[in-house]
Amino acid sequence: MGLNKQLSLADIIKAEDHRDEKVPTPEWGEGTYITIRSMTGEARDAYEMTLFNMAGDGEYKQDLSNARAKMIAACAIGPDGKRMFTSEDHIKALGSKNNVVIDRIWKACQKLNAIGDAQIDELLGN
Repeated sequence: MGLNKQLSLADIIKAEDHRDEKVPTPEWGEGTYITIRSMTGEARDAYEMTLFNMAGDGEYKQDLSNARAKMIAACAIGPDGKRMFTSEDHIKALGSKNNVVIDRIWKACQKLNAIGDAQIDELLGN
């Protein structure tokens, strides 16, 4: 498979490049699932910013509180195709759910968005 077509701006703009995945959630009901969608570049940047807070000294400090729920919130979509968890209250409620199901969804979000240990370490400056 060689490189044989230079993309134009129009080609890139009209490309349907998002992927969706159904993640089983049997803890929330038999036969249930949640749909996650690959993040846009803008959504990924916004998610990464949620992992830092500005401290009193004007420096950004790492904040991993509810990090799994924050990532799921950036990826989870409802039946209408729109983001499901849109407020801090939604994210906090999501974070209070069973760790087993949250971890399953979080790992699926990581895989779908190519966010592995190396990318997390880079983001956190490790």
